[in-house]
Amino acid sequence: MIKAGDLKELSCEHTELGSRVFEPKSGEDHNMMPGGFKQNDDDGNITSAGQRIGQQNRYPWSLEPTIGAIEGDIDYLQACSESSLEGQWTAVFANGETRTGRGMPVGDLTENRNAGSIGFKLAGSGRFELI
Repeated sequence: MIKAGDLKELSCEHTELGSRVFEPKSGEDHNMMPGGFKQNDDDGNITSAGQRIGQQNRYPWSLEPTIGAIEGDIDYLQACSESSLEGQWTAVFANGETRTGRGMPVGDLTENRNAGSIGFKLAGSGRFELI
């Protein structure tokens, strides 16, 4: 049986900015990639004899949560994005998994003022490790 569901908690400990606990929005998608190495998906990775060339490339871990827009959250995320230091991010999932990794918000920080939510992407160095 696959056990799936909400992201229950998301937190960050940042050397310069202190720590913060975010409240994920219920019923929202939260795509996660653990990071590490993956096989490159390229149809050109083949020899003239038809043998596949296995090419592994490193990729960062990532998580795309949607959180409730609690006062100060968007400013904290923006400050994390502007910092040159990565924070230590920890996520607790409904299936009981807890993962942690060093990273920062990347790309757009989008606050939906009607729905009271913030959507963003975290990406980081190394792996988003299961603890």
